[in-house]
Amino acid sequence: EYKSLLSSVELAKENLKLQEQAFLQGLSTNAQVIDARNTLSSIIVEQKSVAYKYIVSLANLMALSDHIDLFYEFVY
Repeated sequence: EYKSLLSSVELAKENLKLQEQAFLQGLSTNAQVIDARNTLSSIIVEQKSVAYKYIVSLANLMALSDHIDLFYEFVY
């Protein structure tokens, strides 16, 4: 899921760039630029949330299996 969001982040960045350029040329509105920024922000937040859930799940798994010392090998 995290990796699939990487392409979404790139697409949202490109969309924001295009919306900003269109706004500077008078072809789009400020609201469209703000929507593009909000979309990018929400995708980044979702990506960070997925990463956080993965880390917490991994830590729980390592703790339950009595291998918490191996946690950093998986994370880094």
